Amino acid sequence: MNRIGINLDLLRNKVINSAIISISVLIFPVLLFSTIRLFEFGWQNYFTVYLVELFCILFLLFSRKRTSLGFKAHAVAILSITFGLIGTSIFSLSGGNFQSIIGIIIITLLYGRRIGLYYAGVGILGYGVIGMLILNGVIKRGMDFNLFNYSLYPWLNAVSLYAVIVLLIIYSIGLFYKYIVGALNEVIQTKEKLTLLNSELMENKQILEDRNWVLSQLNNEYLDNQVKFKTIFDIVQVGISITDERGNIVDCNKASNTILGNTREEHLSLNLFSEDWDVLRHDNTPMERGEFPGVWAMENKLPISNVHMGVKGKEGKIIWINVDAIPLNIEGYGVVMSFSDITQIKEAEEKLIKYSSELNILNSDKDKFMRILAHDLKSPFTSLIGFSSLLLKNINDFDTETIREQIEIIHNTSNQTYEMLEEILLWLKSQSGQIVYSPKEMGFYEICDEVVLSLEIMAKDKDISLISHCFNDNKKIFVDPNMTKTVLRNLISNAIKFSMPKGEVSVSHEVIENELVVSVADKGIGISEENINLIWNPLQSIKTVGTSGERGTGLGLSICKELIEKQGGRIWVESKIGQGSNFKFTLPLV
Repeated sequence: MNRIGINLDLLRNKVINSAIISISVLIFPVLLFSTIRLFEFGWQNYFTVYLVELFCILFLLFSRKRTSLGFKAHAVAILSITFGLIGTSIFSLSGGNFQSIIGIIIITLLYGRRIGLYYAGVGILGYGVIGMLILNGVIKRGMDFNLFNYSLYPWLNAVSLYAVIVLLIIYSIGLFYKYIVGALNEVIQTKEKLTLLNSELMENKQILEDRNWVLSQLNNEYLDNQVKFKTIFDIVQVGISITDERGNIVDCNKASNTILGNTREEHLSLNLFSEDWDVLRHDNTPMERGEFPGVWAMENKLPISNVHMGVKGKEGKIIWINVDAIPLNIEGYGVVMSFSDITQIKEAEEKLIKYSSELNILNSDKDKFMRILAHDLKSPFTSLIGFSSLLLKNINDFDTETIREQIEIIHNTSNQTYEMLEEILLWLKSQSGQIVYSPKEMGFYEICDEVVLSLEIMAKDKDISLISHCFNDNKKIFVDPNMTKTVLRNLISNAIKFSMPKGEVSVSHEVIENELVVSVADKGIGISEENINLIWNPLQSIKTVGTSGERGTGLGLSICKELIEKQGGRIWVESKIGQGSNFKFTLPLV
């Protein structure tokens, strides 16, 4: 941590290392006199405490360069308070507290008043508990403290403790003062240097302004044609390159390097007749060297303008430029070429051509689709008009059964026409991107059961068995339920439409790798090999009539294909004439 140039961690480390060294040195006299007392009075508990304390301090002393600052600081504080508490329990309530003060002072100097207060609170609590235990006879001392306190040892111990405290305080204040004063001196010196530099800068600025004014006057009055040309040469935003009579580029402006994406050195190393050029014509075919504007102007001694060419730059990127080249009638020079970047214009032009082509195709497809749609809708409306007119004219002559038959025909035709319109609207929504893809996790059997149940009446009306082999296999798919239902409903409806009465339509699914493969199989009329690739195109007039005369728009399968692909799946068909069809599609598993 640094504050105004002072490395606080360095200061803290110095203080704690000095504290460890001081305690290590000053504990030896105490231990010496305790040893003398050992021979005089025998082994006593406090001697064990001093030995343990000595070993702990020696451990910190010899490992102080390898252990962290925080570990050392907190270790010294904890040891001081701990051994102070132990000393108090052995000697008296006023004996070990001085040793605890050392630890609290050290941790306060290093980490501030708040940490010091925490440790002081722990110490006070410890001394209070020990005092209560002594007063209540839980802790009993085994020595005469009157004799002990009048001996040399307690005085030596007190002097040592006070000496450590005073030395640490003096050393810490001196160390902090030294670094703070040093840092402040550095700040003052730096400020003086900045002031001096600022003064010099102002003087240089004034000199620079004076010089610029002089240069401006000289430029306005004495600047010759060459300097003027060079200024304009570098200012213009059009790339300019000048060659010598051998085609070597001898000068170029900044704009030329920006346009071509190279450096001035790279540009000046080029030659118009080099084999390294990779240039395209306007139609993206390779341009011969003799067609280069600079080469053509040099060889024919004539200017050439508005030549569009693509130059392959770094990383293979094509840079499209519009080039003008003029031969120079100056000895030693070849041509001057000016060019501008038309890459964006070229890309926009190519996009416009592409969009125009796509638009023409779309318009053609739209016209074709409208003709097919008009033809498909004309037939059912002709039937509706014919049967309704016949019914109106002969309503008094027809019996009830005949009228019912006519109305049933009108009803069925109306339903088929409505279904066709629904299919057309769904296709138009899919083409315009109005169908929102909202996937979620679910089991396929949920979708299958719902769709099969809704089509059972249609199958029964045609006397066809609709069998579902879908079951709950705990496999989850990530699909849009509505899209998937539309696809399955369309495929099953088609299978019923093209199956003969007494036939069978089956729905099943299986897991292959990371996909769920769904099959809708029938034993109906099948699809010819040449028509299999045409059934997915809504603009192909492949509209086979169902086995009971059912008609459709031909859009259903194209809608199925689009909805499946929108969900990341595939759809295909396996079929032969007279042997039925098996439509399959895949759905992504979770």
